Amino acid sequence: MSFYTALTGLNGSSADISATSNNIANVGTTGFKRSRVEFGDIFATSPLQNASSSIGSGTILKGIKQQFTQGNIAASLNALDLAISGQGFFALKPSLTSAQTVYTRNGSLNVNNDRYVVDSAGQYLLTYPVNTDGSVTAKDLDSAVPLQLPVTSGDPQATSNIKLGVNVNAASDVVPDRAQFQDGYSFDPNDPETFTNSTSITIFDDLGNPTIATVYFIKTQAASADDPTNKYDTRLVINDTIINPDLVSAVDDAGKQIFVDRFGQQTTSIPDDNYFIEGKGSPLYKLDDLQTLVPSQPATISGEQTSFDFGEEGDKLVEIVTDPLMFKSTREGGNSSGDIYWGKDFLLVNVDDSDQPVSIDINPGLYNAEQLAEEVERAINAAYGDDRKFQVEQNVDDTVTLDFQRVGADGATTNLGTPISVELLGTNSFVTEAMASDPDNDFAITGTSPDFTKEEFLSHAQIRINETLNEYGREYNDDPLGVGNLQFTKARGEPINNVYENTQVVTLERTDDATDKHYLIHSYANKRPTLSVHTVMDEVAGNAGGTQVKFFSTENRLRIFVGNTDLTQYEQNRSVVLAGTSSFSAQLNGRSFVISGVGSDDGPSTTGGTNKYIDVSTSGLAVSDTDFEISGLSDLFALTSPASGEPTVEAFFEGSDAIYPGAKERFSSQRIIIREEQGSTANTTKGSFVAS
Repeated sequence: MSFYTALTGLNGSSADISATSNNIANVGTTGFKRSRVEFGDIFATSPLQNASSSIGSGTILKGIKQQFTQGNIAASLNALDLAISGQGFFALKPSLTSAQTVYTRNGSLNVNNDRYVVDSAGQYLLTYPVNTDGSVTAKDLDSAVPLQLPVTSGDPQATSNIKLGVNVNAASDVVPDRAQFQDGYSFDPNDPETFTNSTSITIFDDLGNPTIATVYFIKTQAASADDPTNKYDTRLVINDTIINPDLVSAVDDAGKQIFVDRFGQQTTSIPDDNYFIEGKGSPLYKLDDLQTLVPSQPATISGEQTSFDFGEEGDKLVEIVTDPLMFKSTREGGNSSGDIYWGKDFLLVNVDDSDQPVSIDINPGLYNAEQLAEEVERAINAAYGDDRKFQVEQNVDDTVTLDFQRVGADGATTNLGTPISVELLGTNSFVTEAMASDPDNDFAITGTSPDFTKEEFLSHAQIRINETLNEYGREYNDDPLGVGNLQFTKARGEPINNVYENTQVVTLERTDDATDKHYLIHSYANKRPTLSVHTVMDEVAGNAGGTQVKFFSTENRLRIFVGNTDLTQYEQNRSVVLAGTSSFSAQLNGRSFVISGVGSDDGPSTTGGTNKYIDVSTSGLAVSDTDFEISGLSDLFALTSPASGEPTVEAFFEGSDAIYPGAKERFSSQRIIIREEQGSTANTTKGSFVAS
């Protein structure tokens, strides 16, 4: 028995040596996985024996196991040799008609006479099917097909389309504005001063040869009030050659230009010109099998969370402006401490990932959260809507006739001797000045006008009616309109091309009465230009200690020392404005306050003493958290208007207010208008003003 036990050990060692010999013999076989011999003990016991004292009877061969661990991958000269890194097998078929699938790790493959990829045994390699663009159409083993190489490898395809996604630096300077280009800008790909950034990409010609194409980005415009967007120009350079753009219109087989109408259909007929001039979309429709028009589903958009502060209840108001003179008072213009926002290019909307996002403008005004959401929705619908516009055609609809009737004392009515004709063409208004490419030329003297939106048309028509009525009233001596005693003087300034960033006082003096003075204030408080007119102006001379302005933070009170001044002009609950030079506090300069009282450091009397002061309330104005005093300033003035001395002249920015009742848009001409205060109480017997 002991001899048999020893013999099982020899047999086991022989099996192990045989497996090792087989591994060594196949060390050069592609895809071979080594074998390992596994043994077990032999025990012979009966139920009556004690197992713990039994002696084993030798060893037995339990099995030969393949080891599928990752081996080394070696390169070969055969282009079809493949290797699998990690787990997995090549799937093959013994023949084209066989339903059997076999697996192997041997990736030594070649091509047979029928161009099929096979292994050394002639078995066919299976692959997933693909369509013409190379994308896989099925991923199950039942759909796998034998791989057959095509007769040709295909013709080289030249690069025909490049799609770049880039992010440029908004803080970069405008390249043509650099000092070295003051005599003219010229692009040079070898001079980094002539461009902002560049990026390169490999392209191929029609022979399959690669080359490098470089796109250069040139910043040409920085954000401004007129257009709060940064703009870049591009240059494409290939092999040191600057490629000029060659844009062509799409045409059909007959050579006719192709358009897309508002239903998304291709047509060779020119659709509505408004649709293409504005670059806007329209509701999308589709045809069903019965050729019935079915409206598309309304579009929905989502964006980033708003940064507006509407308060905890959502009822706090934010202000939207579109006047270029107000741009620097907005958050977009750099005034981060204010609650004023720019309404032009307020939102960029892209529906269905289109190539042409639409910039949304919203109307100026004060909005809470709900109102602003409604206004944004209205603006988006208007931008994507099939909007209707107006055109005024000469000799057809360019004249509006007004034939008023006057009622006499006896109740009889009489018509005007000459009806009032309002010409809508041939004469500019400040609305059409903004629309025209050359504001110095008359507006559409011949032909037809450009397209008016409803707001533009109504505003232009209202201005022309007002101007025509004024001209008519001045033309006839018999005063047909009954306005002979209501002829007002009006002065119109030049356009303000750049925002005037100072507070300044202009004295308006009557030509026939030097004592009748008014004071026009241009205020730039909180970076927001405003105009106001007052009849009283006194120097802030200071008290005996030289203090001109004193602030009491705990009382929210500002004290203005005006020296020996007649304080009866400064009435409680009336407004007072502080105006000084640029050295005066920017927090107070040009700002209007409500008078809470007057007094004197020398006593309670408002008539005696030399240290007279005006107290104003600063509650809710966030002037300062600590007390402060201001002294030593020259040219610092306080201006007001008592109830008995209201101004008889007014000043305003033309177009900053609604032109007609209910108007939503504003058409600022960036001009200052000064005119006699209108109304039945105005004094029209005095001469005009001279400004200084």
